[in-house]
Amino acid sequence: MRERKKRTVGHIIPYAKRYEHILQTGNASELLALSQRNKHHAMRALALLGNFHGRYDMWKQIKERYDLKRSNADDLSIFTAMMDCKNSYSSMLQWLKGTCRELPLSYRNILIFDALVGLRPEETCQSVLLLKRDRTNYLKVKNGFAILEHYKYPQLFLRRTKKCYISVVNEKVLEIIARCGDHNYNAIYMQLKRRKIPVRFKFCRKIFGTCLRQRGFAAEIVDLLEGRIGKSVFARHYFRPDIDEQLSKVERYLEPLYYEVLEG
Repeated sequence: MRERKKRTVGHIIPYAKRYEHILQTGNASELLALSQRNKHHAMRALALLGNFHGRYDMWKQIKERYDLKRSNADDLSIFTAMMDCKNSYSSMLQWLKGTCRELPLSYRNILIFDALVGLRPEETCQSVLLLKRDRTNYLKVKNGFAILEHYKYPQLFLRRTKKCYISVVNEKVLEIIARCGDHNYNAIYMQLKRRKIPVRFKFCRKIFGTCLRQRGFAAEIVDLLEGRIGKSVFARHYFRPDIDEQLSKVERYLEPLYYEVLEG
Protein backbone atom coordinates (compact mmCIF):
# COMPACT_ATOMS: atom_id res chain seq x y z
CA MET A 1 0.00 0.00 0.00
CA ARG A 2 2.98 2.31 0.52
CA GLU A 3 3.51 2.38 -3.23
CA ARG A 4 -0.04 3.49 -3.99
CA LYS A 5 -1.00 7.11 -4.44
CA LYS A 6 -2.33 8.85 -1.32
CA ARG A 7 -5.65 9.46 -3.06
CA THR A 8 -6.03 5.75 -3.86
CA VAL A 9 -5.12 4.72 -0.32
CA GLY A 10 -7.59 7.25 1.06
CA HIS A 11 -10.28 5.65 -1.06
CA ILE A 12 -9.44 2.08 -0.02
CA ILE A 13 -9.19 2.62 3.76
CA PRO A 14 -12.91 3.40 4.39
CA TYR A 15 -13.91 0.18 2.61
CA ALA A 16 -11.34 -1.79 4.59
CA LYS A 17 -12.69 -0.43 7.90
CA ARG A 18 -16.33 -0.99 6.91
CA TYR A 19 -15.92 -4.60 5.79
CA GLU A 20 -12.98 -5.75 7.93
CA HIS A 21 -15.32 -8.02 9.93
CA ILE A 22 -15.87 -10.22 6.86
CA LEU A 23 -12.35 -11.60 7.28
CA GLN A 24 -13.27 -12.47 10.87
CA THR A 25 -16.70 -14.03 10.31
CA GLY A 26 -16.23 -15.42 6.79
CA ASN A 27 -19.73 -14.13 5.95
CA ALA A 28 -19.65 -12.00 2.80
CA SER A 29 -23.38 -12.06 2.02
CA GLU A 30 -23.69 -8.29 2.46
CA LEU A 31 -21.29 -7.75 -0.45
CA LEU A 32 -23.77 -9.42 -2.78
CA ALA A 33 -26.24 -6.59 -2.20
CA LEU A 34 -23.77 -3.86 -3.19
CA SER A 35 -23.63 -2.19 -6.57
CA GLN A 36 -20.99 -3.58 -8.92
CA ARG A 37 -18.81 -0.52 -8.36
CA ASN A 38 -18.98 -0.63 -4.55
CA LYS A 39 -18.52 -4.39 -4.51
CA HIS A 40 -15.38 -3.98 -6.61
CA HIS A 41 -13.95 -1.42 -4.15
CA ALA A 42 -14.86 -3.52 -1.13
CA MET A 43 -13.25 -6.64 -2.59
CA ARG A 44 -10.12 -4.72 -3.50
CA ALA A 45 -9.85 -3.38 0.06
CA LEU A 46 -10.40 -6.83 1.61
CA ALA A 47 -7.79 -8.41 -0.66
CA LEU A 48 -5.21 -5.84 0.45
CA LEU A 49 -6.24 -6.14 4.09
CA GLY A 50 -6.11 -9.92 3.97
CA ASN A 51 -2.66 -9.82 2.43
CA PHE A 52 -1.47 -7.33 5.06
CA HIS A 53 -2.69 -9.53 7.96
CA GLY A 54 -1.55 -12.78 6.40
CA ARG A 55 -5.12 -13.92 5.75
CA TYR A 56 -5.19 -13.77 1.99
CA ASP A 57 -5.89 -17.52 1.71
CA MET A 58 -8.95 -17.02 3.91
CA TRP A 59 -10.10 -14.20 1.60
CA LYS A 60 -9.72 -16.49 -1.42
CA GLN A 61 -11.90 -19.10 0.27
CA ILE A 62 -14.57 -16.49 1.02
CA LYS A 63 -14.52 -15.36 -2.60
CA GLU A 64 -14.99 -18.89 -3.84
CA ARG A 65 -17.76 -19.64 -1.34
CA TYR A 66 -19.79 -16.60 -2.39
CA ASP A 67 -18.74 -16.66 -6.07
CA LEU A 68 -17.40 -13.12 -5.84
CA LYS A 69 -15.79 -11.72 -8.95
CA ARG A 70 -14.05 -8.41 -9.43
CA SER A 71 -15.17 -7.84 -12.99
CA ASN A 72 -16.04 -4.19 -13.54
CA ALA A 73 -19.50 -4.99 -14.87
CA ASP A 74 -21.69 -7.99 -15.46
CA ASP A 75 -23.42 -8.69 -18.77
CA LEU A 76 -26.73 -7.20 -17.65
CA SER A 77 -25.20 -3.91 -16.51
CA ILE A 78 -23.31 -3.60 -19.80
CA PHE A 79 -26.54 -4.23 -21.72
CA THR A 80 -28.39 -1.68 -19.57
CA ALA A 81 -25.70 0.94 -20.17
CA MET A 82 -25.84 0.41 -23.93
CA MET A 83 -29.64 0.77 -23.94
CA ASP A 84 -29.64 3.91 -21.75
CA CYS A 85 -30.70 6.80 -24.01
CA LYS A 86 -29.62 9.31 -21.35
CA ASN A 87 -26.00 8.27 -21.99
CA SER A 88 -26.21 7.90 -25.76
CA TYR A 89 -23.64 9.46 -28.08
CA SER A 90 -25.93 12.37 -28.97
CA SER A 91 -26.86 13.05 -25.32
CA MET A 92 -23.19 13.02 -24.30
CA LEU A 93 -22.44 15.52 -27.07
CA GLN A 94 -25.26 17.73 -25.84
CA TRP A 95 -23.83 17.64 -22.30
CA LEU A 96 -20.38 18.61 -23.62
CA LYS A 97 -21.70 21.45 -25.78
CA GLY A 98 -23.89 22.81 -22.99
CA THR A 99 -21.05 22.55 -20.47
CA CYS A 100 -18.61 24.32 -22.79
CA ARG A 101 -21.02 27.24 -23.14
CA GLU A 102 -20.99 27.66 -19.35
CA LEU A 103 -17.26 27.33 -18.63
CA PRO A 104 -14.45 29.87 -19.10
CA LEU A 105 -12.32 29.30 -22.22
CA SER A 106 -9.31 27.87 -20.37
CA TYR A 107 -11.50 25.16 -18.80
CA ARG A 108 -13.78 24.35 -21.73
CA ASN A 109 -10.82 23.71 -24.03
CA ILE A 110 -9.56 20.95 -21.72
CA LEU A 111 -12.89 19.15 -22.15
CA ILE A 112 -12.79 19.62 -25.94
CA PHE A 113 -9.20 18.37 -26.05
CA ASP A 114 -10.21 15.30 -24.07
CA ALA A 115 -13.05 14.52 -26.49
CA LEU A 116 -10.52 14.58 -29.34
CA VAL A 117 -7.93 12.27 -27.73
CA GLY A 118 -9.96 10.04 -25.39
CA LEU A 119 -7.76 10.19 -22.29
CA ARG A 120 -8.87 9.85 -18.68
CA PRO A 121 -9.50 13.18 -16.90
CA GLU A 122 -6.24 13.31 -14.91
CA GLU A 123 -4.24 12.15 -17.95
CA THR A 124 -5.79 14.94 -20.01
CA CYS A 125 -4.62 17.59 -17.55
CA GLN A 126 -1.12 16.08 -17.40
CA SER A 127 -0.98 15.99 -21.19
CA VAL A 128 -1.82 19.69 -21.46
CA LEU A 129 0.96 20.57 -19.02
CA LEU A 130 3.52 18.42 -20.84
CA LEU A 131 2.71 19.95 -24.21
CA LYS A 132 3.39 23.36 -22.75
CA ARG A 133 6.56 22.39 -20.87
CA ASP A 134 8.21 19.60 -22.87
CA ARG A 135 6.69 19.81 -26.34
CA THR A 136 9.85 18.86 -28.22
CA ASN A 137 10.20 15.52 -26.46
CA TYR A 138 6.49 14.81 -26.10
CA LEU A 139 5.19 15.61 -29.58
CA LYS A 140 6.36 13.58 -32.59
CA VAL A 141 5.43 14.47 -36.16
CA LYS A 142 5.47 11.62 -38.66
CA ASN A 143 4.01 10.88 -42.07
CA GLY A 144 1.64 13.82 -42.13
CA PHE A 145 0.22 13.44 -38.63
CA ALA A 146 1.45 13.90 -35.06
CA ILE A 147 1.33 11.78 -31.94
CA LEU A 148 1.74 12.50 -28.25
CA GLU A 149 4.14 9.93 -26.81
CA HIS A 150 2.74 9.36 -23.33
CA TYR A 151 4.83 6.21 -22.83
CA LYS A 152 7.95 8.38 -22.44
CA TYR A 153 6.60 9.49 -19.06
CA PRO A 154 5.88 6.19 -17.27
CA GLN A 155 5.36 7.72 -13.83
CA LEU A 156 2.52 9.83 -15.20
CA PHE A 157 0.95 7.58 -17.81
CA LEU A 158 1.96 3.97 -17.19
CA ARG A 159 0.40 3.38 -13.82
CA ARG A 160 -0.33 0.02 -12.22
CA THR A 161 -3.88 -0.36 -13.49
CA LYS A 162 -4.37 2.63 -15.78
CA LYS A 163 -2.11 3.26 -18.73
CA CYS A 164 -2.00 5.32 -21.89
CA TYR A 165 0.60 5.07 -24.63
CA ILE A 166 -0.03 7.48 -27.52
CA SER A 167 -2.61 9.96 -28.80
CA VAL A 168 -3.12 11.25 -32.33
CA VAL A 169 -3.35 15.04 -32.72
CA ASN A 170 -3.50 17.59 -35.54
CA GLU A 171 -3.20 21.37 -35.83
CA LYS A 172 -6.74 21.94 -34.58
CA VAL A 173 -6.03 19.95 -31.43
CA LEU A 174 -2.74 21.74 -30.84
CA GLU A 175 -4.48 25.11 -31.21
CA ILE A 176 -6.97 24.05 -28.54
CA ILE A 177 -4.18 23.04 -26.17
CA ALA A 178 -2.54 26.44 -26.55
CA ARG A 179 -5.74 27.97 -25.15
CA CYS A 180 -6.06 25.52 -22.24
CA GLY A 181 -5.30 26.65 -18.72
CA ASP A 182 -2.90 24.83 -16.42
CA HIS A 183 -5.78 23.30 -14.47
CA ASN A 184 -5.91 19.98 -12.66
CA TYR A 185 -8.94 17.73 -12.41
CA ASN A 186 -10.03 19.16 -9.04
CA ALA A 187 -10.09 22.69 -10.45
CA ILE A 188 -12.35 21.59 -13.31
CA TYR A 189 -14.52 19.62 -10.90
CA MET A 190 -15.04 22.72 -8.73
CA GLN A 191 -15.91 24.84 -11.78
CA LEU A 192 -18.64 22.37 -12.69
CA LYS A 193 -19.96 22.11 -9.12
CA ARG A 194 -20.14 25.90 -8.70
CA ARG A 195 -22.26 26.14 -11.84
CA LYS A 196 -24.37 23.14 -10.76
CA ILE A 197 -23.39 21.25 -13.92
CA PRO A 198 -23.42 17.42 -13.65
CA VAL A 199 -19.81 16.21 -13.37
CA ARG A 200 -19.54 13.94 -16.39
CA PHE A 201 -15.96 14.52 -17.48
CA LYS A 202 -15.80 10.84 -18.52
CA PHE A 203 -18.31 11.58 -21.29
CA CYS A 204 -15.45 13.17 -23.27
CA ARG A 205 -13.55 9.87 -23.37
CA LYS A 206 -16.72 7.99 -24.27
CA ILE A 207 -17.47 10.40 -27.11
CA PHE A 208 -14.04 9.74 -28.59
CA GLY A 209 -14.30 5.96 -28.32
CA THR A 210 -17.86 5.80 -29.64
CA CYS A 211 -17.03 8.09 -32.55
CA LEU A 212 -14.15 5.89 -33.73
CA ARG A 213 -16.13 2.67 -33.40
CA GLN A 214 -19.07 4.15 -35.32
CA ARG A 215 -16.66 5.05 -38.11
CA GLY A 216 -15.45 1.48 -38.45
CA PHE A 217 -12.20 1.43 -36.46
CA ALA A 218 -11.28 -1.90 -34.90
CA ALA A 219 -11.86 -2.13 -31.16
CA GLU A 220 -8.14 -2.88 -30.75
CA ILE A 221 -7.24 0.51 -32.28
CA VAL A 222 -9.69 2.32 -30.00
CA ASP A 223 -8.30 0.40 -27.02
CA LEU A 224 -4.75 1.37 -27.92
CA LEU A 225 -5.61 5.07 -28.11
CA GLU A 226 -7.57 4.95 -24.87
CA GLY A 227 -4.79 3.19 -22.98
CA ARG A 228 -5.92 -0.42 -23.03
CA ILE A 229 -4.07 -3.37 -24.50
CA GLY A 230 -6.44 -6.11 -25.58
CA LYS A 231 -6.14 -9.39 -23.65
CA SER A 232 -7.73 -11.59 -26.28
CA VAL A 233 -5.65 -14.15 -28.15
CA PHE A 234 -6.40 -12.27 -31.37
CA ALA A 235 -5.12 -8.93 -30.01
CA ARG A 236 -2.01 -10.42 -28.45
CA HIS A 237 -0.89 -12.76 -31.24
CA TYR A 238 -2.64 -11.97 -34.53
CA PHE A 239 -3.78 -8.35 -34.81
CA ARG A 240 -0.93 -6.56 -36.61
CA PRO A 241 -2.41 -3.66 -38.61
CA ASP A 242 -0.47 -1.11 -40.66
CA ILE A 243 -0.39 1.15 -37.65
CA ASP A 244 0.74 4.35 -39.41
CA GLU A 245 -2.11 3.99 -41.88
CA GLN A 246 -4.61 3.49 -39.05
CA LEU A 247 -3.30 6.46 -37.05
CA SER A 248 -3.34 8.65 -40.14
CA LYS A 249 -6.96 7.66 -40.67
CA VAL A 250 -7.75 8.62 -37.07
CA GLU A 251 -6.17 12.02 -37.71
CA ARG A 252 -8.52 12.57 -40.66
CA TYR A 253 -11.53 12.07 -38.38
CA LEU A 254 -10.36 14.54 -35.74
CA GLU A 255 -11.45 17.62 -37.66
CA PRO A 256 -15.04 16.38 -38.29
CA LEU A 257 -15.26 15.43 -34.61
CA TYR A 258 -13.89 18.85 -33.65
CA TYR A 259 -16.70 20.62 -35.54
CA GLU A 260 -19.29 18.14 -34.26
CA VAL A 261 -18.32 19.03 -30.71
CA LEU A 262 -18.26 22.78 -31.35
CA GLU A 263 -21.36 23.22 -33.52
CA GLY A 264 -24.42 24.65 -31.84
